[in-house]
Formats: sequence, structure tokens, C-alpha cells
Amino acid sequence: MIQDIAPHIYHNEMSWQAPAPDDCVLLFSEKGEVCAGCTDGHLALPTVRLTGAELQQLQYLFSIDERAYYLAESEAAPGEGWEALPTGKLRSLPRRTRVFADDTLFACAAAGSLYRWYRNTRFCGCCGARLRKSETERAMVCPECGNVIYPKICPAVIVAVHDGDRLVLTRYKDRPIKHLALVAGFNEI
Repeated sequence: MIQDIAPHIYHNEMSWQAPAPDDCVLLFSEKGEVCAGCTDGHLALPTVRLTGAELQQLQYLFSIDERAYYLAESEAAPGEGWEALPTGKLRSLPRRTRVFADDTLFACAAAGSLYRWYRNTRFCGCCGARLRKSETERAMVCPECGNVIYPKICPAVIVAVHDGDRLVLTRYKDRPIKHLALVAGFNEI
């Protein structure tokens, strides 16, 4: 997916910049649905100005080009024309039926991953104390024992086995996904 946002540039380094009024806010419900507007096939995300979110409610996520994206949790939509959409459904729409920008779709997917990590990383696995956000990096820190927890990544591999202009494609056995795919998978421990 990262390759689909070209010519845009994704910046995932942590930043503590104050949000600008036109920066995007990815509002997630407890169910993990993102608040977005979709009219005439164009996906839009609410802005800081539109949500009226306070600085302490916003967690910087990343930037695409010069626009910053922030995370907030809310069950309330910022107004009419916005709805809660599952990020998985956005990604599974066939390309021919979606006309919204791949950088917006990428932002929703990347934010969904970080939302789930922040939501699920609230207590220390060593001592059980409530975690705090690190003041120096993207991590959660235990104020009692000093344990530091970083977002987990799940390394994967994908390869294109080819013979000239022909590719080897696979189908997943015993999975609901029926389309053809390149040889790929997650790396095991």
C-alpha cells in the first residue's frame, strides 16, 4: 500500500508539533471505525478546525507531504455528512469502484493500526501499572517499573517469481480470500 501513495511522501517519525487547523483528524469509535465523509466517490477526513478537538485530545500520528494527521477517539461525528466506516471495508473495495485518493486510504489504514495499538497498550505487562505516552518517542512507558513498549510490527515478505513477463501466482487454501496473489506471508518467530 505504501507504494500506492506516490508521488506523496509518508513521514512516520514522531513529532510534537502543534496541529494546524487544516490538519486531518482520524476519529475512531470504540469499534475501530474511522469517521469519514464519502461523496461522489471522494473520501474526506475531518480537520482539526471542523472537529474542534482540544490539543490534549489529539495524538500526532504521521504526515503525508506537509499535512499532519492526528488520532482522536470519539463516538460523535463532527456533523452531518460524516459516518463511521470500518477501515477494512475501505481497503477491500475494488480499485475500479473506488475513486478516492490512495494517500487518504493509506492514512486510514495506517491510523487504524496505530489506533488499535494505543487502545490495546494501556497497562504494563510486567507490573500491571497504567502506562503513559513517552515524551521522547512513539512508545508507552510504565511509570512504576520503567518498561517501554513500542508499536509492534509484523514483518512480512512478498516476492514476485517470474519467467520473463509471466508471474507465479497463488491462492490461499482454506481462506475466504479467493483472488490470486503473489507468494507472500508473515515471518514466524
